[in-house]
Amino acid sequence: MTALHRDFHKQFLPPDGNESSLYRPGRWIPHCTIANRLSTDEQLKAFQLVKDREIPQGTIAGLSLLDLRLPGEAPEIATVSFA
Repeated sequence: MTALHRDFHKQFLPPDGNESSLYRPGRWIPHCTIANRLSTDEQLKAFQLVKDREIPQGTIAGLSLLDLRLPGEAPEIATVSFA
């Protein structure tokens, strides 16, 4: 995942000059967001739903970079398919 992330940055994103950004290659931690912009109560409910489940196995079919700055919106900035 880290090599894929680094290559994605090289090919699709111009340097932003923010070397301290947690999204820069070498600083990013691979993860899968399962809940975003939830209240504390909603976060607790989401955690209860997944805490005892097995981690699913699979393959990566594509990658999208989303802009999460606008409340209630998450437009795609860039997408790549591996199919």
